[in-house]
Amino acid sequence: MGTKRVGWARIKSLINENQNQLGIRNQKVATLATGTTLTASNSGTTYLLVQTAGALTATLPSAAAGLSFRFVLKTAAAGNFTVSQAGSGEDFVGRFSSADTTAGASAASSGNTAIQFMGGTAVAGDWIDIWSDGTNWYCSGTGDTQNGIKFVT
Repeated sequence: MGTKRVGWARIKSLINENQNQLGIRNQKVATLATGTTLTASNSGTTYLLVQTAGALTATLPSAAAGLSFRFVLKTAAAGNFTVSQAGSGEDFVGRFSSADTTAGASAASSGNTAIQFMGGTAVAGDWIDIWSDGTNWYCSGTGDTQNGIKFVT
């Protein structure tokens, strides 16, 4: 093996490339304390839900393949926190389980247009994951109490 000199410019370039690759692994986290309309550029974000007053709504963008969102209650729900669909032809597919094993689960049915963290019932740590195949929104999640998270029309 021979020796090869590497200049400072190349070393800096390699460090920057490494930093960029590490940045991809960091998950995006944001706090939602007011109603909002999400966009495709928000995909991949975990939203910590904080309610200081009544009901809040986050509207999903139109379904597109690969979009994904996670919603986690940071504080107990003071009022209903709703995640609603933007498109009328979209459907939710999936179910939410409850830590209360006697409670069963909330399953999506045709015509459900929103998911709600129920005020007075949902507690900190309840969560849902939502992702799209371009036609529907697929959902899963877990709540601590019966009917803490449910599908609604």
